[in-house]
Amino acid sequence: MNELVIQWLNNGKEIPPHLKSSLESLSGEHISGISLAQLDSPMMKQYRAAKEEVPDALLFFRMGDFYELFGADAIIASELCGLTLTSRDKSSTNPIPMAGAPAVGYKSCLKKCLHAGFKVAICDQVEDPRQAKGIVRREITRIATPALPGDLEDETTQAADEGCYLACTLALKDILTLAFVDVSTGEFRITSHLTEESLAQEIATLRPKEILTSSTTENFLQKLSKNLGITFAIHKIDAWIVRSPQNCEELYKEFFPKETLHQFGISLLPMGLEVVCGLLAYLKSTQKSVLKNIPFIKYYQLNDHLLIDDSSKKHLDFFFTSTGEKKGSLFHFLNHCSTA
Repeated sequence: MNELVIQWLNNGKEIPPHLKSSLESLSGEHISGISLAQLDSPMMKQYRAAKEEVPDALLFFRMGDFYELFGADAIIASELCGLTLTSRDKSSTNPIPMAGAPAVGYKSCLKKCLHAGFKVAICDQVEDPRQAKGIVRREITRIATPALPGDLEDETTQAADEGCYLACTLALKDILTLAFVDVSTGEFRITSHLTEESLAQEIATLRPKEILTSSTTENFLQKLSKNLGITFAIHKIDAWIVRSPQNCEELYKEFFPKETLHQFGISLLPMGLEVVCGLLAYLKSTQKSVLKNIPFIKYYQLNDHLLIDDSSKKHLDFFFTSTGEKKGSLFHFLNHCSTA
């Protein structure tokens, strides 16, 4: 089954009956679900190369006045965004599912995909079609994720009130370490020596949009998402991060060239460097450059804070009232900040 379809199911979504036949036709060898023979034209070769660059994202591929999606991407986006699902190569045995979003106002489609927990990538035309010799050159110009939406979020959205956290957690034996970052404010924090119970409390408080982790913790996070009623995308951390401390140190120095590993205390924490570099690698791959607005990493201990379980927070109307409204909660009363 296609990786993005599996993610769709893991997010608690059901495959609508009218889309099952389209998904069943995606038996091709390529990650998009399309057969390699159908990716042989010059245009589709270009699409294939772009899709292989971002296999875990819904790819919006610019073609004239539309951003087109193909294969499994088209099926998922048609359901999330209300796009008409059509097909390419209709005369073939297995026509390629296809959906298009108008280039004017396409960001509303991107927002809907992000809010559903998906990463999206934009492949744009990077030269004037009138001056192009042969096929127009295209490149991926932006990648947005639920925790890294960029200009897709504004002050009227829920994310502006809740924060937009990207988290990473890894385990060393029974010890869990958690790090999280909000690139809109530059907040980057890390804590360690967590149990599954205390990790669950932190996640319930943070409500991260995405969590990076290893296969050993993935199942726990999926169950936690259902138990807490919180939707977050779960991604497996790159294998080299756990296996190569030297590469982790090099990546760390790209972001923090003047700070040693000891300055933030992460070298003293179980899997401390790994969870930090898991976040840094994800930021670098999705933002296309090393971000400069993260000034430091702050270590905190749970024992230094008053811990309130999720049930008590709900009964005290910290963030929502008993009817699920923000208005009337303690947060709504205090939330009069003028800046991030």
